Amino acid sequence: MATLEENAVIGPYRIIRKLGQGGMGSVYEALHQTLGRHVAIKVLHPEIARNEEFAMRFANEARASNIVDHPDVVQITDHGQLPDGIPYIVMEFLKGESLGHRIEHLGGPMNPSEVAFIALQISDVLAVAHAKGIIHRDLKPENVMLLPDASTATGERAKVLDFGIAKLIEANNQGSVQTRATELLGTPNYMSPEQCRGAKGVDEKTDVYALGVMMFEMLTGKPPFVGSAIGELMAKHMYEPPPKVASLQPHVPEELASLVDGLLDKDKEKRPTMIALEGLLDALTEALPPPQKHRHRPSGAMAVIQSGRSAHPDAKTMSAGSVSTGVMEKPRRRLLYIGLVASLLCIGGGVTGVVLLRKKAHSTQQKNVAMAQRVRWRLLSVPDGAKVFQLSDGALVGETPLTQESPKSSSPLRLRLDRPGYLSHEVQISLEASGELQVVLHSEPPKPSVEEKPAEPKVDPKAKPVPSKKPKRPVAEVPHIEN
Repeated sequence: MATLEENAVIGPYRIIRKLGQGGMGSVYEALHQTLGRHVAIKVLHPEIARNEEFAMRFANEARASNIVDHPDVVQITDHGQLPDGIPYIVMEFLKGESLGHRIEHLGGPMNPSEVAFIALQISDVLAVAHAKGIIHRDLKPENVMLLPDASTATGERAKVLDFGIAKLIEANNQGSVQTRATELLGTPNYMSPEQCRGAKGVDEKTDVYALGVMMFEMLTGKPPFVGSAIGELMAKHMYEPPPKVASLQPHVPEELASLVDGLLDKDKEKRPTMIALEGLLDALTEALPPPQKHRHRPSGAMAVIQSGRSAHPDAKTMSAGSVSTGVMEKPRRRLLYIGLVASLLCIGGGVTGVVLLRKKAHSTQQKNVAMAQRVRWRLLSVPDGAKVFQLSDGALVGETPLTQESPKSSSPLRLRLDRPGYLSHEVQISLEASGELQVVLHSEPPKPSVEEKPAEPKVDPKAKPVPSKKPKRPVAEVPHIEN
């Protein structure tokens, strides 16, 4: 069954129309005949379904999306097989447009404030995904859906789609991602240098790089690298320095431009974690002027499919292997960037303390609002697997690596980490801003060995003493002398 006809029935769903198709499958609008709910159904192409690896990747999309469990991840509600064995998944029906469609439609740079707000929403989703051990690995504008939402600053909300090639991080002795070294997955326009070299070096920083490429494209109207062939494009990601945002768009606020430049560093260790990036973007959105509300023209559930903007190889998903001080606005706004600088200093060497992300003066009203806000904090331990308890009441909070949200407070949260074979460790988590803390646990010293003394014989007090037998003296023989 290559296509589904209108009014065809799949379980409780009736097909309404075909929304489109991509490299892996087709997407249909359908109606749950009992609940009356509109859904989108993605069906694999028959030739793809026969490939075991692609079929597994398709199933992985549903698994990864449900593990992330974030309101801004497209919700997958059901899965199954057609009568001919072709697998399908059922997801929520989204009315909006993809970020890729937005970029193509504009044909030029987006408003910096809008870019920062969209990136903030994406980083929030991926920070949660990373905390749960999931790397997206194919983050790109086509996999972000912009939906109308009057409650947000931009009048819309970003949803992250397609975790089909997401990778679950399984800790091994090297702490790397367990996958085949020859496996190469992703979309070349947005692949990190380490991703271009193979799956062995891929971790959370790969998604950070991809988001940096997307922000660069949104701010300048084009990606940092283009190429007529996949190999050429990948070589540029690995070896060619990207152009500076400011060189192409001087009007972009220096803080935002410098941040994007840092996300595109070839050395992944110099990129921030996603949770640190989320905090930086949060600070920037407060410093930037509010964006204009976007007037949406819903275009259907187009972003649930691979709706690439180009037929060139560099635009397709590939499977081989088969910070300055001012915002340029009038009046000029400035960040009090004590915390911002502190965060950037943590990019290179791993975060070892709570990162203060911002410090700004607030009115009494603003303080009251801030107290009602929540902050996200992450606690890591080396080695991981330590149980975390509250010192105040001894309640178990969770196990490292641990990501939590708490009400914003000036009072720190005091915790204790316990792990068999290691000394207990007490820490304080700042609840004034989102941040990350890493603790190195120390092994328990070996206990001194005690030599066992031989047990003394038990003496019965009622027993009569037994006289010791003295050895008899030998009697010398007297020689017989004859008179």
